[in-house]
Amino acid sequence: MALTIDLYSDDWTLIKGAMVQGRARLYPRGPRFRAIRALLYKKYPQYRREAAISESDSVVVEVTPTRVFSWGMK
Repeated sequence: MALTIDLYSDDWTLIKGAMVQGRARLYPRGPRFRAIRALLYKKYPQYRREAAISESDSVVVEVTPTRVFSWGMK
């Protein structure tokens, strides 16, 4: 599994990002899904009402990193 996040800019000298490679585990439902969702809602309370995450149509992906790359970071 690889997860890439980049902060794009039309000025390519300002592009920054990171890639995390690792093993992925999916939690489509159940106690672990609900525990992770509760942590997310605790950190971002507005998600509960503005971007609710339902077990019926969502999945949590947990990535255990094995390699991390970044670019444009100082």
